[in-house]
Amino acid sequence: MKHCPNCNAEVDADAKFCTSCGTRLTPNPTAAINQPATAAKSSNNSNTSQQNVKSNPAQPQQATQNRINSQAWQDSLKNYWHWLVAAWKKPFANQVTNQYFGIISLFLEALLFSLGLGHLAQKGTSTATDTANSLASVFSDSSYHAAYSLGFGFYFSIILIIFIAALAMIGVSFLMFHAVGGNQSQETFLNYTNRIVHYSSSILVLDLIFCLIVFLSSVGFSTILFSVLLLSLVSLIWTIALICGVVTSKNGGQFDRIYGAAVATLICSLIESITVYLIVSKLGDVVSSLLQSLF
Repeated sequence: MKHCPNCNAEVDADAKFCTSCGTRLTPNPTAAINQPATAAKSSNNSNTSQQNVKSNPAQPQQATQNRINSQAWQDSLKNYWHWLVAAWKKPFANQVTNQYFGIISLFLEALLFSLGLGHLAQKGTSTATDTANSLASVFSDSSYHAAYSLGFGFYFSIILIIFIAALAMIGVSFLMFHAVGGNQSQETFLNYTNRIVHYSSSILVLDLIFCLIVFLSSVGFSTILFSVLLLSLVSLIWTIALICGVVTSKNGGQFDRIYGAAVATLICSLIESITVYLIVSKLGDVVSSLLQSLF
């Protein structure tokens, strides 16, 4: 049963007209309105979800790309380590690998050398400052001066000098390699750099030993002497690697392999002398700055 909206009389639930006043009875407008509203709300929610998915499609792709990049870095580090270990075991058995591994090793060698040399210079300046403070304490009650500290520029300049000099010497050896081999030499500069660094891979270990000795020992005659001998061995291995890079080429160019190796050695020795001069000049600047701060 339901009630007539006009006279409030009771009529049958399925009646279309009121039996009392004759008013036309319509379906419940609330139910008719609620049904499409509910359907519209569900449709809007579905559209909103689809829009959110469409508006942020890069989020899962970005996460996947980050995982791929991280895995690629890990694989590259593992491959570099395996290449380095194989080079230590058999330096002359060159491997075909990533063309930038040689550049990475050159940078690490320059970094280790600069850290060791910088720490050695820092210890020397600290010893000089302590000596000056001890002498000053004889005449006064206070210390003479604070310890001198090397700046970032010193380390950066040493790394740059070593790295550029190494690339320059490899470039000279590369030119002689092509002059000896002629048109038969198809090796690129990066691959040739990998081969030279592969021959001289033990330099990285020697530079690491040099750093450890400087960091763990005090400044003295034995430390300086051992460091000089160690760095002389580094220079010898590097020269042998450059010579091997030339003499392994087959004759077919303008020069014989012996003459090509001799010319490469002469030019590389000149570059090495300039490199030593620049490094000594930087150390001289440190000494000059130290003396100015003390006096």
